[in-house]
Amino acid sequence: MSSQTFITLTDKLRRSYASVLIHLSRNLTINQQGELRFYWTELITEDDSGALGIFRSLENAGKISWEDVSFLKEGLLAVLREDLCKTLTLFEIKRDLIILLDLYARKKCGEDCGHAFNSVGKVADILVILTTHIAGEHDKTYDAGIAVESLVKSTKSLRKVLIAFEEVVVRELMDPWSRLTLLIMIAGEIVAVALTKNDDHFKTEALKLCFNGAQELSSRMINLGNWETFCDHVEEQYHRVYGENGSSDEASLVGKTITEVVHKLKETRFFL
Repeated sequence: MSSQTFITLTDKLRRSYASVLIHLSRNLTINQQGELRFYWTELITEDDSGALGIFRSLENAGKISWEDVSFLKEGLLAVLREDLCKTLTLFEIKRDLIILLDLYARKKCGEDCGHAFNSVGKVADILVILTTHIAGEHDKTYDAGIAVESLVKSTKSLRKVLIAFEEVVVRELMDPWSRLTLLIMIAGEIVAVALTKNDDHFKTEALKLCFNGAQELSSRMINLGNWETFCDHVEEQYHRVYGENGSSDEASLVGKTITEVVHKLKETRFFL
């Protein structure tokens, strides 16, 4: 992903964060805002009024940002707004998934990825290894990305490929975390395919897929647990396995290719 595209992605994340703060401000009562001012007495300036003023003071003090909302969650828990903490948790999951899809795709494209959240970087590295070091027939390396690229070429739709994969993943895998992990990998592969195209339409679609895919996957993740549980699952499975050692014809071909990719990934024993 080009540096300009990454800047655009970061800007969109900042706006998503701002939208969350606006949502929080509209749902905090006057009394709760007063309680938060008392809780953060030494950080809140008199010039900053209202809930957004409180958040601005915290930002100016370097206590919160789109990259870290843990301090804000601490305060919301203190005033008994667990529901708003959940809103922030969902934002964190979506943010991390967006960064993961972007990072995974750029790693697959061989780009310099620069800074990334520690947990996101670890997970991206593991998932890239899984899709590029799968043993195929006669011990040849099997790259799932090549198969995904062929599917994108034949269907001309990134979303259709992801939906088609989901049907097979649900059928082939039993463990819900494994299902989610594999879908995240496939979404990353689709984004990577789009980024290799010298086509602004595909690059724009890739950016949308990062956000739309993360939106859909984040709701599934929060239903299963949280981001930390997901990271633990990926790392534990990796260490467990590798620590030990159009037309009907076209539809048939697409289905066969998708099934082959899922089967190859399933054979790693990483996915249950």
